[in-house]
Amino acid sequence: TELNPDAAEYWFFLAKLHDTLKQRKEAVQARERGLRLQPNDALQWAGLSADQAQLGRHALAQAARCKALELAPEDSEVRRWLGLADALAGRTGDSLLVFQEAVDLSSSDVDAHWALGATLNKEGRWTEAVPVLRKAVDLDPQDPGAWNELGKALSAVGQREEAFSSFKQAVRVRPDHARAWNNLGVEHKNAADIHKEAGRIQEATERIREAIECYQRAMRLDPALGGAWNNMGNILSVGSLTQEAESHYRWAIHLKPNSSEVWFNLGSLLLGKVNRY
Repeated sequence: TELNPDAAEYWFFLAKLHDTLKQRKEAVQARERGLRLQPNDALQWAGLSADQAQLGRHALAQAARCKALELAPEDSEVRRWLGLADALAGRTGDSLLVFQEAVDLSSSDVDAHWALGATLNKEGRWTEAVPVLRKAVDLDPQDPGAWNELGKALSAVGQREEAFSSFKQAVRVRPDHARAWNNLGVEHKNAADIHKEAGRIQEATERIREAIECYQRAMRLDPALGGAWNNMGNILSVGSLTQEAESHYRWAIHLKPNSSEVWFNLGSLLLGKVNRY
């Protein structure tokens, strides 16, 4: 952009990079500069709407949204970006409608299917999410995010083996996917509980070992992943490693201070310590 400031596509690529780094103000500036050069790019108007929504500038986000729809009312990718803008503005119901419109406009848009399925997951509408995310992985078997979301939906509806396979596929496609490793650990832990209840102690012990390896891998890949620290604390709290469990819970709280689950787990652990005296 310094060497050729009149190339709109350079500014748009710069905006995409800022988005990846979650530098929303810089992304807005780059997109606005590009749109002054290329004002009829509907996708960039949609991206600008999402960035403005992320910054809480809802009136500006709405103005950019209207411009995007005016320029490309039937473009699935534009709809997907506008669905993201709705989600960022806290309008989850609207985002679901817009993501569904994107899917209806293009049955081959894997990102639209992923966005719709992930939002359904977030809303706890697991049964509805499963077929949408199955379609996403059919469209792109190399999409780790879609496999991870599919695993979450399958696990929630009780299809544990398929969930396990989905998480394994996610980390196979992308070995540095920390969240998928964490979720794979959860499935190992769930399997361990089933084996333990059935009296299969050796199998339960092996699954616990694998769960620990998955959580440790997740924490190495993303030390800020609070869920992995909490899950590791859950394993350590069973037995004599209560001090290690407490340190994991406290770090999880540092990362996720508003997580009621982690606070409850820490409180339960401390209560157990008191009751032993």
